[in-house]
Amino acid sequence: MNLREIDRLVAEKVMGWKVGYSIGLETNVYNSAMELGYPRVVDEWIPTKSIDDAWTVLDKFVDYELLGTPCKNDYRCKVKKDGKWFSAESSESSELVICLAALKAVGVEVE
Repeated sequence: MNLREIDRLVAEKVMGWKVGYSIGLETNVYNSAMELGYPRVVDEWIPTKSIDDAWTVLDKFVDYELLGTPCKNDYRCKVKKDGKWFSAESSESSELVICLAALKAVGVEVE
């Protein structure tokens, strides 16, 4: 599974967004469209690559731990949901491991 597919899964399953694509929407038009239930645009929301976007994923959980040693390519994350801890490990990035742990917490396993 590629990173964009993981981004879409996180948007849908963790964030609860309807996912779609749109070109050229102005901010006020975009916000009005969201209020009417149109899909959220995820073209520029990339939690597997952007730490700012990954933090928005962590905000969905009661508690979390982000651990690891970047110089050893050792990234670990645990998120708490419904009183249970869900963890993931990756050698790629802290952003990716956040997404993988979040997906586990909502019952989606990604290899």
